[in-house]
Amino acid sequence: MSSPGSTQIYPEPASTIKFYPNQVGK
Repeated sequence: MSSPGSTQIYPEPASTIKFYPNQVGK
């Protein structure tokens, strides 16, 4: 939740891991 709209900016799981490692577990 620390990154708002993260899914919209980076819909790819790989990008999400690099930019938002905290959401990877979720």
